[in-house]
Amino acid sequence: KYAIEKYKLQSCTYLDADMYFYSSPLSVFEELNSFPVGLSPHNYSPEYDMSKDSGKYCVQFVYFKNTPEGMEPLTWWRNQCINWCYARVEDGKYGDQKYLDSFASLFKNIHDIEHPGIGVAPWNVKQFKFSTKDGNIILKNNITENDVIFYHYQSLKIDFSKKTVQLGKWYDLSEKVVELFYKPYIERLFYYENKMRGSNYDIQDFKLLKENRFRLYFFFMAQKIISGNKLVRKLFNIFNKITGNQK
Repeated sequence: KYAIEKYKLQSCTYLDADMYFYSSPLSVFEELNSFPVGLSPHNYSPEYDMSKDSGKYCVQFVYFKNTPEGMEPLTWWRNQCINWCYARVEDGKYGDQKYLDSFASLFKNIHDIEHPGIGVAPWNVKQFKFSTKDGNIILKNNITENDVIFYHYQSLKIDFSKKTVQLGKWYDLSEKVVELFYKPYIERLFYYENKMRGSNYDIQDFKLLKENRFRLYFFFMAQKIISGNKLVRKLFNIFNKITGNQK
């Protein structure tokens, strides 16, 4: 809102920081041309469907046009986030993200972005097959074939002291996805880390950690119990506050 008003922008798109663009988003902006607001659905794989708690939409890519129809939901979202915005699920809210689920019922002409190359992520990557062509990564599903626009590297964590990289907590990632997306991305991160700090980190010196089957099974079972259950969720939030795992 500040950027739109300060710099008199025609539109503005909010992006998460833990994403990497593999091709131009021009086709997405063309899709959004006649809409004041564009939201990117999570497109969860069935086993990772957390829409009840985390929401239908991911805050990774949120588009607003500088029109009354665009600024009204943006202003509402801003005010809601000022009133309550915490990294936990509580009373139908979750951070700044779950508010997006209310847009369609409160405002007009809210558009779900349809391009499947938007928001490829650990929670949906199992749905797709991938190939490369002319330097681009191609995404294939049962219907279409499209360029991957960006990948969302949620929960990737690098521990420089232990020389480990946690690829994705709670996610089952195939070797092909690791080779195609994660290793080149980590190498790129190391390149800039070395350039800024004068260090000499190399991916070959780091252990890449994937989730084990037991933890994945525990996650799926816990999610079934917690998701949508207000009492269990409240107890879970209290536990996380006590243990310092939640803010």
